[in-house]
Amino acid sequence: MSNKIENLDIDFSFKKNNVDELFFNLSENPEGFKNKDFRYTLSMIYQIIEDEFAGVFLSPNAPTRNTHFYLIDNGQKSVTGVGGKKLSFFVTPTNNFQYYLKSKGSLFRFKSEVLDDKVGYFMAWDLVMDYFGGFGNVVDIEDLTPTFIYLNKLTYFVMKLIEKLYFIPTVKRYGQMFRIVYEPIINNQKMARIINLFEECMPDDLFIQGEKPKDFVYEFIYTYLNYVIYKFLGIKMYRFKDVKSGTYLLKDLEQRAVLKGKDIAENFAQWFDELYLGKYDVIPYFKIEKIEDELFRLKVYIKNRKNDESVLIDKLYTDEEVFGAKASDISRIVEKQLNYALRYMPELEQLFEDEDKLYLDLNLNEIYKIITQTAYYLQKAQIEVILPEELVNIVIPRASINAKVKESRTQDLADLINNTSSSKMSLDDILDFSYEIAIGNEKISLEEFKKLVENNNGLIKYKNKYVLIDKEESKKIFEQIAKSNLKSMSRMELIHASLSGQLQQYDFDYDAAFARVLSDFTKPVEMTIPKGLKGELRPYQEVGLKWLWTNVSKGFGACMADDMGLGKTIQVISLILKMKEEGKLKKPVLVICPTTLMGNWMKELQMFAPDLDAVIYHGADRHLEVNHDVILTTYAIMRIDVEELKKHAWSTIIVDEAQNIKNPDTAQTLAIKMLKADVKVAMTGTPVENRLTELWSIFDFINKG
Repeated sequence: MSNKIENLDIDFSFKKNNVDELFFNLSENPEGFKNKDFRYTLSMIYQIIEDEFAGVFLSPNAPTRNTHFYLIDNGQKSVTGVGGKKLSFFVTPTNNFQYYLKSKGSLFRFKSEVLDDKVGYFMAWDLVMDYFGGFGNVVDIEDLTPTFIYLNKLTYFVMKLIEKLYFIPTVKRYGQMFRIVYEPIINNQKMARIINLFEECMPDDLFIQGEKPKDFVYEFIYTYLNYVIYKFLGIKMYRFKDVKSGTYLLKDLEQRAVLKGKDIAENFAQWFDELYLGKYDVIPYFKIEKIEDELFRLKVYIKNRKNDESVLIDKLYTDEEVFGAKASDISRIVEKQLNYALRYMPELEQLFEDEDKLYLDLNLNEIYKIITQTAYYLQKAQIEVILPEELVNIVIPRASINAKVKESRTQDLADLINNTSSSKMSLDDILDFSYEIAIGNEKISLEEFKKLVENNNGLIKYKNKYVLIDKEESKKIFEQIAKSNLKSMSRMELIHASLSGQLQQYDFDYDAAFARVLSDFTKPVEMTIPKGLKGELRPYQEVGLKWLWTNVSKGFGACMADDMGLGKTIQVISLILKMKEEGKLKKPVLVICPTTLMGNWMKELQMFAPDLDAVIYHGADRHLEVNHDVILTTYAIMRIDVEELKKHAWSTIIVDEAQNIKNPDTAQTLAIKMLKADVKVAMTGTPVENRLTELWSIFDFINKG
């Protein structure tokens, strides 16, 4: 066996091609074929091949050993042949191959002949290809000839290309006729290496007569791929009985290129080009430069995606070579992509009317259309639009609420935010709210914005920035403002808005007096360790207690998410004890925990805070008495007795192992959220186990709204 064949070691395990991407930009039908189903039929071809191709052509025939398969080029041309040539085979010796021929029936009778002192059969290309199509990748190569091994691996490679959907339709013209054919997709390094390996390992005697066609390996793959695909579609023709476009896509037929004045071949070629969009190695992109405040210039560049080298499109007209290839070849690729862009940007036609002026001047309205409409479709084809720096951050007007503290009401606002107010004073008594429109960092009145909208639409230059004015969106802003009712805002909503700078769809801003109140509110509350604590807190536990105390003092719930073993329980017990010592434990604390932890809770309460009066609410003869500092119960009892527990006012509700309420829609979570308390504390070492909604559910419990 030749050393070349021994080196033909190929990994055929490549993944399926993602054909969904091919159809991303494909329209329903080629131009001139309304009310047809070409896109559907083509997608059906891929789907049936994906589902049913594997194994269709396998046969029980064993490989014919010690048999040579030589190719012959007798000079005949064929549009369906390898490289345009009608190739045939010379198979020798005859005795081994006779078994296969007999299995095909009496239809096949061949006369042995002599070529180069070898006795064999002259055989048609398709008959031998059918023979090789019946094998998988033959691994037992003992007594197999180099030509058999080579053709077996080459045909098997084509079979895998088809099975894994590495093919794409295109148009091939022959004068006044055309055919729809399939090209192999060789678009990655692995495929390219396989092709090179077949080139390098080809047996020297593969061609016994005539010369090997140029690019033989690719041409063989292309020809055999089409032969097999159309043969398969013929077998599966019954699956397409209801389609309207089978004549063109399902049969390997020559069609008239021009019919009734319509260039059908060109229409199909342009339609198939949509499949390639975004897949080319060379792609165009548009770069827009600022000339004046309201005048911009668009230039077309082309980029080699292999090395990111870019040049102006002018090079295609001035140079013979671009990116190491013929400028004319690159031009054809770029032209196909620009033809797609022309559908959504017809003004591009003007750009190519004068080869000495390959740019397009645009006003702000045209820029607006590119940004808001055209760029989306260009991006689908990987055609990028690069904007000048001034247009990168286009300003979109936003409604803004400004809160101003009324005179002598600063302390009332502080009491409200800190949850220390005892009066029924409303927000309307404390704050004046006004609406403005934010344009970048600048704010204008509603009247000023109304005038701006009345006189403009689209992209405008406003002072030193570019602003996008959309009349419909502006109308929505005014409607939302008219419906707003800030007086009904809750304390929690006010705090959230002031800390985040957002209230629903509005920006939220405030005056200096409000800012001072907010600054004081966000400062930690100073505290000392409770005197009655019978234990010593570690430094990080002291920090945790201070954080808990600050939250509780300001009316916020808290989530203790320290890891297991870091002492969450003693920190929370210290908090309860501190509340009692400071006179803030007017109502009992309810602790809800798993049954297995209830004994530990009671033990630690008695050990670290004996001054706290704690009882367990559990068991068949349980009776709820709320004249205690701490009441311990379990999740199960809470679910059963939720109606009883709802009747009472709680100072604090503490939920241990709070991951038990991670699912917001379970009966347990819904029940626990029915209980009312001044403050709620969650304890868990695993606040998120699978999804962020689990954390949301816990925070919805501790700080509703």
